[in-house]
Amino acid sequence: FDPLQMTSTQFSRPSTGSVAELYTLYQTNGYKYQANYGGYCYPDYPSGQLWSSATDLAKFAIAMLNRGSLGRTTSDGADCLYSEETGQLVYQKISPSTGDGDSALGWFVGSPYYSGGAGHDGSETGVSADFFIHLNKNVAIGYWANGELTNGQYVLLYDRLLETAEAIGSIDMDYNSNNPKECTTTFSASDSPTPPSPPTPAPTPPSSTCTDSPLRLKIEKWNGDRITRDCRWVKNRISRCNLSGVASACPLTCGTCSNCEDTALRFKVVKPDGRKKFQNCAWVGNNSSNRCSFDGVEETCRVTCGGC
Repeated sequence: FDPLQMTSTQFSRPSTGSVAELYTLYQTNGYKYQANYGGYCYPDYPSGQLWSSATDLAKFAIAMLNRGSLGRTTSDGADCLYSEETGQLVYQKISPSTGDGDSALGWFVGSPYYSGGAGHDGSETGVSADFFIHLNKNVAIGYWANGELTNGQYVLLYDRLLETAEAIGSIDMDYNSNNPKECTTTFSASDSPTPPSPPTPAPTPPSSTCTDSPLRLKIEKWNGDRITRDCRWVKNRISRCNLSGVASACPLTCGTCSNCEDTALRFKVVKPDGRKKFQNCAWVGNNSSNRCSFDGVEETCRVTCGGC
């Protein structure tokens, strides 16, 4: 954080009184909210524990658009975090067969969620956030809300933010993908980040035979709406494990690895000929010797396919 001068960013709750508390709507009539003081923490440090500000997020976005350039020179001559060639690698997809095929180094790239760029969203009870770097327009947008936004609110906010960013204009940059520049990355003690305290050792991970289904799932929400999501969506809000059929489809995320069972949900299967169709584990069982070999099916129908 120090090389980018992100002075309001840290992996511990600030004690300055500047932190926005989390709010949850508890009475829809009149829009009354109650505060959840103290925030959240997670066992898989440092996940979910980064505190920052809009100004610092903008500094990070500029460095990412500049492929690692600091936009300044430090006291000992450093002018980047890493070379522009390395900076471009963070926008490369690294696991086409995982989820929607858009996974990259720490965020998601391109369709279906961040067409033309890269980004990452997140939510928990009382909070929601999103961050998007638009490479085609050389702008970045993001928000943090101490409330849970509906999809309609998110779409409206996204459109307004992108419209405003385009009106302001892109940053000044001279990055050329055909001629990436080298740079100097030596930082003095005053410029280099302070090493964080070592985290508490994490519990021993579950057996490698227990994995979440990588397939798209037909999920019924509490209000009766049916949506298509994957286990990554469930991980963003663990309470979603309580939705019907979700815990058996996402056992690693939901902590149900000890329960060996097929999911009752329907899931999108990609057949060897490329055809896609929603099926269930009963359909897999009718020809398990063949259908369990389809991508993601063994992890989804653990009993039928002998996955546990």
